[in-house]
Amino acid sequence: MVVADASDAQNMETSIATIVSSLSTLPGPLTILINNVGGQPRSISSRALLSISEQTHDHTSALLTLNAEFPAQMTRALLPILTSDSNTPACIINMSSIASQIGFPYTAIYGASKAFNLLWSVALSREMKMQKKAVEVLALIVGEVCDTSFSREQKGTWMKPTAKVFVESALNKIGCGRLSVVPWWGHGVLIAVSLHSWSQCGAREDVTRSNVASHTNLTCVIDFHKPARMVANNCHETADTASAKR
Repeated sequence: MVVADASDAQNMETSIATIVSSLSTLPGPLTILINNVGGQPRSISSRALLSISEQTHDHTSALLTLNAEFPAQMTRALLPILTSDSNTPACIINMSSIASQIGFPYTAIYGASKAFNLLWSVALSREMKMQKKAVEVLALIVGEVCDTSFSREQKGTWMKPTAKVFVESALNKIGCGRLSVVPWWGHGVLIAVSLHSWSQCGAREDVTRSNVASHTNLTCVIDFHKPARMVANNCHETADTASAKR
């Protein structure tokens, strides 16, 4: 096992070279790459939501490095190995996010980096097809998952499945023939309702940072002046009820 800091741009080339070199000890060929790295660089700030003007140069650089550059550079370095045997199919899975679809305030850099992952993954998939390489490239658009380092909640919900349930759902999408997919149905619902929600309130001056912090991850349809309702599977529940379930 090789441990590397994916947010460290200065030492990235050395870190990736070490990882590539370590593959020589594998008992067989490398056929699967899952670019699961991403999130908020914990070494920069414990505050999750920052406007661009509040971020330092190092913070912005670390966000872009961790969420966009490192996965791209890692894939670039490993692609010759993954494509070395034309008779052995390979798979690359890239992690995008609900944030790439919505444009949440105070997550501009993070959301943009995940949008980069999505478009880059789709383009790479088409490249592999044009070059007749036996490499499937699939981008996963995901939301929150519980029972992980980012969420210590143990009980899954339709909005936030457990890590085990999510992984099973994601792996079942390999070979689906699509370039990108939302592997968990609940996250797909959240994207749909969020697009409507933020189209209604995203530009209003009375939407505060605390509102965003409360509802960015939940992605509920919230009107901050009127009792809101969230629709899922033809079931209606008030925002207060949804909040109580958290």
